[in-house]
Amino acid sequence: MECNTICIYRYRFKNLKCNCKCENNLELNIKLCKKHIKLKSEIFNILSESCGANHNLLNIEDIYIIYQNIYDNNIYSDMKKKFLFIKIINYLFNFRDIYGLCSKINIKVNYKYKKQELIENLYKILNNTYFIKIENNILKNININKIQKFFRKNIVNKIHKIYNNNIIENTLDPFTLDNINEISINNRYTFTNNNRIYSVNAIEFEYYLRNNNTNPYTNEILCNIDNIKKYLNIFINYNNLKIKPNIFDFNWTTPSQAYTDVVYYIERIGFYNNILWFIELSYNDIINVINIYLENSKLSNNIYFNEEFMSELNDTNYIYNFSKEIINLFKDGNDHYLLCCYFIKSLGLISNSFNRNLPSWLLDIDDSPASILIYSQNIFRLNMDFNEFNRMERRQILNNENNENNENNENNEIELAELNPMTLYYLMNLIN
Repeated sequence: MECNTICIYRYRFKNLKCNCKCENNLELNIKLCKKHIKLKSEIFNILSESCGANHNLLNIEDIYIIYQNIYDNNIYSDMKKKFLFIKIINYLFNFRDIYGLCSKINIKVNYKYKKQELIENLYKILNNTYFIKIENNILKNININKIQKFFRKNIVNKIHKIYNNNIIENTLDPFTLDNINEISINNRYTFTNNNRIYSVNAIEFEYYLRNNNTNPYTNEILCNIDNIKKYLNIFINYNNLKIKPNIFDFNWTTPSQAYTDVVYYIERIGFYNNILWFIELSYNDIINVINIYLENSKLSNNIYFNEEFMSELNDTNYIYNFSKEIINLFKDGNDHYLLCCYFIKSLGLISNSFNRNLPSWLLDIDDSPASILIYSQNIFRLNMDFNEFNRMERRQILNNENNENNENNENNEIELAELNPMTLYYLMNLIN
């Protein structure tokens, strides 16, 4: 309930509420300011109790709360309840408002209808909904869950619609770079923005939208982000998908939880791994992995597993701290892919499980620190900044701008932008 010191008056047809103070009238229990003191009406008290300080009440959720508040009050007769509800809706909204609301919630409408007819239809829907709920709670003879499931399925059928690939703007998921046709139907979410259709990995998209309001393909502001989030959540719940945790909270209670998140982020970069392989690593193993990684990454502007990290590492906290730093390294791994390669290679030099599953191109690289340092120098001699390449490749793939970006490279026999990071890494090793 809203504060008694604020005027409860609401303007007719404007979805606006008076916010003036009314301290001088509190003794008389009048919740109206000096300007509106003469405009006493029962409907303002009902709206204040139902919706508090909410300004815009043109939505079915708030309207149902108003209806429920009236019908839960046993002081009124049924006729009085209906009269009050219709009076409130008629006061708050004009014909266009009611027409638009009814259309939105799939109540049959027609411009030939009068305003009173539309309100009556709205009243019938809310009345049926209210008493179905009451009867279900009391008699237990109506399965409300079946009704809810029916409507959820109806909604999901709309958002599960399979579009022809010709009208979908993208062919790759912007987060995993997987072909959209390779993403499971139950995890492939389609949304529309500026009359263009996009397809994404639902779990990754939900995680992205927690801190972003832009289209991941165009960086344009999503004009209908509330609806996109709403139907995305329905999609996720209906398909029983498990959303990603807020990884930077690191609310782990067991090593398995920590390593599960680690495995996820490493696999996003394209390296197969297994939680059991990490569990096999001892404290000394992890120290050796880190030392090898630091040696190999000296010339690559490495900022991970630094001195501060090592000073805080001990045999009691090493699993969680190690996991956090791996995630920090791999979460934006495409921006520093070479560092990720060094780390995976370091794991392979210590763990037989990782070694047996290393990519063949990574196995071909000389294990010695000196060789890797020379390798790094050769990369710089070729003026191929790996980080920049990754970002360039990603932009070219997602925006289909290969031709524009290659206009100045007519003499190249090989279009470097067509190579993925793994292939590039392997080819450059062969060159060296």
